[in-house]
Amino acid sequence: MSFKLSSFWVLAVSTMCLSACSKKWNPDEQFSKQKRVQEARRVQVHAKLEQQAKNNLIEIERKVLVKVRRGMPLAELDKLMGFRFEVLASLPTAHSTWETRKYRMGQLVASTWGTASLEYDFCEKDRNLFTVTLANAIVREIEY
Repeated sequence: MSFKLSSFWVLAVSTMCLSACSKKWNPDEQFSKQKRVQEARRVQVHAKLEQQAKNNLIEIERKVLVKVRRGMPLAELDKLMGFRFEVLASLPTAHSTWETRKYRMGQLVASTWGTASLEYDFCEKDRNLFTVTLANAIVREIEY
């Protein structure tokens, strides 16, 4: 019985040695294979990040179009939209301040994620979102 067991192990080890020795290791081939695997992973991760950035753009536009409303305090508007906008008109008087602001998609994205983000790369930077008229730090009118 021990002869059968030991002969089995000798046969198994010799088979492994022969199969390992029959194929010669090629470091260039191994390196190329590893590079292909890494590149495939990189492409997959980059595609996932791009899709997430596009989804973020859709979500933030939906959010601001729903949340910006008449009667909204200026502090809420600034918190939601950031501080990047174009002042079209401003009329400060003794008792009140009127201001008209234009918000663009690129300004919103830059305020939220920054200009070095994938979201900023993908967004339509000059597309108008809306124009807001403020009076006494309250949103009075919204033009889409």
